[in-house]
Order: sequence, then C-alpha cells, then structure tokens
Amino acid sequence: MKYLYTFDVRICEARQPWCAKVFAALGLVGTLFIAPATAQSSAENSVTVTPSIAVVDTARRITIRGNWPTACLPSTAEIVADASPTPTQLTIRLNEIFAFVACAQVITPFAYEVNYTPRLAGVLPIVVVGTGGQKIAEGRMTTVGKDNATATFNLTGTWFELPTVKSLLMLSHSATNPDALVGIWSVFDSDGKSRALLFHSSVRMSTPSVYQAKLYSLSVSASAVDAACPNYGCPAPGFFGAEVGWVRIDVRSSRELKIEAWMQGAPTDVLAFGSVMTRHDF
Repeated sequence: MKYLYTFDVRICEARQPWCAKVFAALGLVGTLFIAPATAQSSAENSVTVTPSIAVVDTARRITIRGNWPTACLPSTAEIVADASPTPTQLTIRLNEIFAFVACAQVITPFAYEVNYTPRLAGVLPIVVVGTGGQKIAEGRMTTVGKDNATATFNLTGTWFELPTVKSLLMLSHSATNPDALVGIWSVFDSDGKSRALLFHSSVRMSTPSVYQAKLYSLSVSASAVDAACPNYGCPAPGFFGAEVGWVRIDVRSSRELKIEAWMQGAPTDVLAFGSVMTRHDF
C-alpha cells in the first residue's frame, strides 16, 4: 500500500500562530512544504442544485460529488462569505485536513451538501475549491423573480390539446440544467400522415417562462430501410435531422403551455402553426 503525506506548513502558520513554534522546535520552518492532495479535475466532479430553478428567497440544496485521489477526504464544506450585496460568484470551500497522517492513495468518492438562499434573480456561477484554492468543481444556480414563478415548473411529460386532441407533445426537461428541453411534437401533413418534429438544446428567453429551440425533421436514406419493412414503418440506421424551423414554448402554468412553430422558407414573422396544450396525468 502506498501512502501520501499531506501537510501545508504555510497554511497552518497563517491560520494557527502556534504552528511556527512547533515547526521551529522540529527544525522544519522554511524546509517543509508538501502540497495537499488535489481532487480529480473539475470536469470529473459535479455540482447539483435542488431545486434546479426557483424564485428568490427559496432555500436551495447544493450537492458536490466526485472522486478524491486519496483516502483523506476533506472534513467539511462551507460557503465562503461574500459581503457584496450583488455577488457574481458563489464559492464553496472543501476544508482539507492538514496533519501528519498517512493517506492511502486510493481514489475515494465524496459527496458534500450545503444550503444557500439566493436573494437576487439571475444565474449565479458556483465554484468549488480546496483549502489551497485549487478548483474542484463548477456549476450554476438559476433564480427568477417572484413574478416569474411559471419559469420554475419542470415540463417533463406528455401534453396535448383539450377538449379535442390534435397533436401530441412529449417533453423531457433536464433536472440539472433548467434551460434545457428535449421534445418530439407529433403533427400531421396534408395527406393525413404523422410527422415527428424534434427539438433540443433550447434556450430560455428574456422572459424566463419562454423557451426557444431549433426544429428538426428526422429522415433516413431510402437504401437504409429494410425492403421487408412494413408500410407503417420500422427502425432504420443512419437517420439524421434536417433543420426545418424553430419552436417557441410559453409556459402558462404547471399544467398548460402554448407551443408555436415557424418554418424555414416562410417570412420570419408568419406563424406556421401552434397549439395550447395541457399536461396529461398518468
């Protein structure tokens, strides 16, 4: 078993006046500096905010997960105080233990939680650092004003028109990125045949309850379709999406939204079609 000794003399001296006397007695002053163990890169660690989006003055839980390179995990996690009334970043520090201990060099999973209540609307970057200032993970917290509560609803589910169903909308709303929607809107062409329109990588507009994304139509080369494939369709390899327009979703409540489509080749100010849809409970 290999061990890594982790001790930062300079940090100890800065925080505990008695360190200098101890090191002087040991003859270590100015001669010992062993850097603390560094966590895996920030890209390999994660920051999750729950709920992912909320109105101001709502308490949020921030969870930091990842892997530490040794068995000597940080003791605690804490939010670094920021006196600014308009903070531009939320810094969370994982407090590493500095002592003459042998740390087994085994990658060790970690998870820490802190709570934070944002007072301002906007997107607040989150940066997690170690005691020595090294970056460990990154994330963000999205907050909206109390007059934009409709922007906080998760839209995952099945939607259609009432009282007469005309189309079907399937939505998946990211649990970690509140701006990200993936959806398939099933509509019908002039021959009465079903047509599936796909959208993803949505963005939130200046009005937080409105999302916008490019609209795609899926197709595949005829040669890729099995000759024995029935007329009603079957899976085929190598399908691709062709951009056909863009879609906008306006959230009206947790159970109702308005979806509209603009198609390529038509004037940008001319709406192709749209629907007011209701969430289906099942």
